[in-house]
Amino acid sequence: MVDRRKLDKLGISVPLLGFGCMRFPTNNDNYGDINMEETEKLLDFAIQNGVNYFDTAFMYHEGHSETALGKLLKKYPREDLLIATKLPIGEVKEDSDVAKILETQLSKLQTDYIDFYLLHGIGKVQFDAIEKFKILEKLEQFKKDGKIKYIGFSFHDNLEVFKESVDMYDWDFCMIQLNYVDTDFQQGIEGYNILSEKGIPTIVMEPLKGGNLASYNPTIAKLFEDMNPNATIASYAVRWLASLPNVKVVLSGMSDMEQLADNINNLTDLKPITPEEDETLKRVKQMVDDTQAVGCTDCKYCMPCPVGVDIAAAFRDYNTYVRYENETRFKWFMGHARENKKSADLCTACGACVPKCPQKIDIPAKLNEMLEIEKRLG
Repeated sequence: MVDRRKLDKLGISVPLLGFGCMRFPTNNDNYGDINMEETEKLLDFAIQNGVNYFDTAFMYHEGHSETALGKLLKKYPREDLLIATKLPIGEVKEDSDVAKILETQLSKLQTDYIDFYLLHGIGKVQFDAIEKFKILEKLEQFKKDGKIKYIGFSFHDNLEVFKESVDMYDWDFCMIQLNYVDTDFQQGIEGYNILSEKGIPTIVMEPLKGGNLASYNPTIAKLFEDMNPNATIASYAVRWLASLPNVKVVLSGMSDMEQLADNINNLTDLKPITPEEDETLKRVKQMVDDTQAVGCTDCKYCMPCPVGVDIAAAFRDYNTYVRYENETRFKWFMGHARENKKSADLCTACGACVPKCPQKIDIPAKLNEMLEIEKRLG
């Protein structure tokens, strides 16, 4: 059974591993078409191993995640489950929308209450709506009415905005993105320290950086093999987070049994990251920061491209690929860019971008390299 941690602020315990419901297995790679049979197997196995925290959201799987979760968890006693979902602030256009959205979520989840209710992805642009529609006051009333138990927020902005967000309300909990590579990204490790000082329980999402921290190029991968040839690379990311005392839930979006079993194994009788392992992870971070295929600074001076190529986005993903060698992510990006008519294969090698680049990058040649990699990967 996975380890559990006490949330002293709330007087409850939660499993150290949470099940993120954004990446359920799907049929024919259609994000909105959840494979219910495979998903049920995952949820059942998770519960059998003590994982009873499930995190979903209004728009996950094109709006079908909450519905699937509600249907598949209905066979379990409600009091044995911890269900989290989120209010999409961007969908609130008038006062009544807050209640309408919550009622829709309760219906889809087939429950009378939600344990952990979050304002989804707070950023500076949401502040006005939160105040205008008195969203926090409404959530407090829902809490009094027994429709939600705990109020929190998830976050995807910078440190200064994070500080403002934390001070906005007496939060029951907070969910942030954090990993050993991105300690200076978004709110970073400083944001985690702020939550710890304030006694706000922390839930961490994207422990593997969207799957990137599960694999690396051969040079970096060798460092992990030298530490322990029998451990998965992903296990270090999970254990690093779980070694932080105020991380109460490591939330992982698991889409197959191998991922789920590995996470359960790593968070059962947790073996905290050793000082030697931590030093290696710091070295990995430095190598990741230093590894790039393109010396692009994301200044965007080269844009707009005459034929519509999103050059900056392409080079960001190219650098991500050479660091982690995540073939699935790279092929997805290339396909997504092509669907949106922003892909590298639109480049006519006109050269209009080259003299604009302060780094003197041969942009058409680098875009062609991406196409050659895509062709090689198949």
